Amino acid sequence: MIYIGIDNGLHGAIATIYESGEADVFAMPTVRRKEIDFDAVADHIRLLDSRNVCVAIEDVTASMRPDGTFDQKTKTPNYRYTPAKTLVKLCGRKDKVEGMLIMRRIRRNVVPVKKWQAFFNLKRINKDVKAASIILAKRLFPSVSLLPTERCAKDSDGMSDALLLAEYERRINGDGG
Repeated sequence: MIYIGIDNGLHGAIATIYESGEADVFAMPTVRRKEIDFDAVADHIRLLDSRNVCVAIEDVTASMRPDGTFDQKTKTPNYRYTPAKTLVKLCGRKDKVEGMLIMRRIRRNVVPVKKWQAFFNLKRINKDVKAASIILAKRLFPSVSLLPTERCAKDSDGMSDALLLAEYERRINGDGG
């Protein structure tokens, strides 16, 4: 079985873990860095053998997070929601990718962000979940580059997230448990 993880954000990625345990990941293809190139994603999906593939797609949900300010009376943090416009874009991307997989009859699971992050206990590794994702992906897949391009000097948390999504799928629904 081949396991694929998809972080469908603009700076996301598509990662593959093969039956041999080898892995690779590539940055989400984009058009002028403003939108995902769904034609390129479709070309990649078209190459998959639907009988031998399982895909984990990152689910995008509204989230509350501290905004860095505090309520003066209660001394508790103020929270803000993910902006609606951002959620609409993210959900649309997820739905397009999921639609492509449905058309190819490829087994897929939509995994909430917090679920796969909790599975790997990322907050125990580092309080900054993005940094923890990169640390764990490098630990599990030391030969895989997390640099989106050859010119980049900084590892991509989108690429590490995609790798960890594929590994999550392998461990939960496959032979990696």
